[in-house]
Amino acid sequence: MSAPEADGIRQRTAALLTRVARRPLEITDSSTLIGDLALEWIQLLELVGALELEFDIVIEDDAEPVETFADLVAAIETALAAPG
Repeated sequence: MSAPEADGIRQRTAALLTRVARRPLEITDSSTLIGDLALEWIQLLELVGALELEFDIVIEDDAEPVETFADLVAAIETALAAPG
């Protein structure tokens, strides 16, 4: 994936996180979704749905655990690269 594409994914993901959190967030690669960004479980579910719609992907139940913003971006990139 090219750097501009990766930057676009990061920006879109950060925008979705902010929308789901319903407050401004200071997001870094190491920001944890539950700890640092203080997302609740219902917000995580909303985020998954928003990401699936935004990127036209399916996030599988057995996907690798996602704890940080960097993990989330990597999971999206993996899902976008998957065949089908």
